Amino acid sequence: MVMPENLGGAYRHVYELDPVLSAMAPWQVTADGIQSGDISVGQRKVRRGTIAAAREWTAWEWLSVMIDQASWSWSAEAVVGSLALQCVAYSTNLSPTTNTLTTLRKARPNPYPDVLFRQARIRLGPYSTGTALNSTHQLACASASVTLQNQLAATFGPRTGQHPEEYERSGPPIVLGSLQQPRYTSNTLVSAWEANTRYMLEMVFTGPRIAGTAFNYQLTLYVPGLFFTQVEPSPLSVGRSSLPLNWFAAAPDVTPAGFPTTARQGPLILEVISGVAAHGLL
Repeated sequence: MVMPENLGGAYRHVYELDPVLSAMAPWQVTADGIQSGDISVGQRKVRRGTIAAAREWTAWEWLSVMIDQASWSWSAEAVVGSLALQCVAYSTNLSPTTNTLTTLRKARPNPYPDVLFRQARIRLGPYSTGTALNSTHQLACASASVTLQNQLAATFGPRTGQHPEEYERSGPPIVLGSLQQPRYTSNTLVSAWEANTRYMLEMVFTGPRIAGTAFNYQLTLYVPGLFFTQVEPSPLSVGRSSLPLNWFAAAPDVTPAGFPTTARQGPLILEVISGVAAHGLL
């Protein structure tokens, strides 16, 4: 399916991880893993960008930036969420002519709608290609986190002097996460950890209604396959114990039921529904 999908005034965008990230030559098929047609409309590959920051009396500009690690975390109790990015860049410009102090001071955050964390829907169930996640798989969580490690690495020179060569993947992307159940009421997930059972996970965060449509702003994180690394109840205190779940994602051979179909089987899929056809990530 060509993205974005037009839902009648709302637009659905699906993003997946590419197993190969390299930029030794611009858009070179043999170097960066871009397949024929990947640069066509609806199938663009995002690899690099620019970051500029105001530093009191001058602006600093980092060119050819790639995201090495992204960490999402949120809490239903505190109703807060965060996105932390660790980036790598080809070079730093201390006197940019495009992103200057003047332009940065004039910049204003885009008025994007807030994600409503209290309306999050988290579903967790055994991996299946025949049975999709449903209301019976709904999980009550006090907090959750997802971390993507892109495994980017580079060496210095000889073509770049003091700057590193362009970064590329040194291994497959790693996706880790955690879930915090407020109450420990069952041994089901403890037994799944002990048996090394493969699970699948869906996290849906809903925002306000998109004007003139029947859809809400929505962010969905799909983890098509995961294994638990630790599932142990917290020490008993006042009231019942909580149940922390730590997991790592594993790319499945077959897309599980109810998950978006992507060109490459990866450990993480992002879906965005918004009122913008030309989404910023494209």
